[in-house]
Amino acid sequence: ESKNGLPQENLPIGFSGVITMTRGTGKFATAGELKNVGVFAYFTHGKFNENTAIPNFMYNQLVEKQQDEGTWSYSPVKFWPDNSTTDKISFFAYAPYINETASSNFFVQDKESSNGFPMLSYTVPTAENKQIDFLAATPVMNQNNGNVSFKLRHTLTKINVYVKSNDDTEEKSVTFFSITGIKSGILTYYTPTTDSDKGWLWAFPSPDKKETFTADITNFPVPNTIAEEKKLLATFFLLPAGKGSQFSITYQYAAKDGNNNAITQAIRIENQSLPSTDTWNPGASVSYTIGISRKTISVMSENDIASWEGGTDSETVNGTEEKQITN
Repeated sequence: ESKNGLPQENLPIGFSGVITMTRGTGKFATAGELKNVGVFAYFTHGKFNENTAIPNFMYNQLVEKQQDEGTWSYSPVKFWPDNSTTDKISFFAYAPYINETASSNFFVQDKESSNGFPMLSYTVPTAENKQIDFLAATPVMNQNNGNVSFKLRHTLTKINVYVKSNDDTEEKSVTFFSITGIKSGILTYYTPTTDSDKGWLWAFPSPDKKETFTADITNFPVPNTIAEEKKLLATFFLLPAGKGSQFSITYQYAAKDGNNNAITQAIRIENQSLPSTDTWNPGASVSYTIGISRKTISVMSENDIASWEGGTDSETVNGTEEKQITN
């Protein structure tokens, strides 16, 4: 061992990554698609003690997959303890890796002064294209040899938003869509007690503090007829607490004014409740289909295995005319 008490020049520690497949998988469907993970490791004389253990062995260590070889590597290499009877190392991982010093959406406790299990504070980016499929691994506790394998699970709720035509009005398009949800949460690890125990949970210190998340689209075409299939408008990765979440939408369609001149009619509908928000669980995929007609929309929810027609929760809201654009 070195002077600081950490293992040196023994057997090197290696990593591998496995993503547990859950219904509604997100951007990462297999381990082959994952490029990096972040790792916290605690070296202890004896088993992990949440009152005294600190991340003294690895602190948000970047572990990267080597694409050519399919192996995982990191630097500097760390080693297993010489004393395999008492010294232990406990590992906690998440993915994809986030540099905590360069991101305003990710915060971890201080390396030297924080005791106990890692606590990862995550703020969901407001733009759809900036959101990530945030994964967390079941803790690997009190190890002293071998290869470390992580079972990563999806921590967020994947929200798919589709649009469908509720009438045969042509040239309909969505020009704006947003959804609200909890702004930030804290993911805390704990010691799993069973094989199925994922070993982490979310806490929401400010559950009433909502954020508005905006879709990337600016002029998304809606199917012209009722018979046409729905189209995917947006996909969000949000914190798994949907109570009170709402959506707003602006769409437009071609019409005629009183003088039979061609105009573009815009409809804006704001702050509408979403059904089935109680299904926003970690790793769940929740889909909403918005049926659009001239001045009304319908909102239907479905889960992974139900067809759109099989949705049981629905809500219809009326829109108001926002403006007319003369062509």
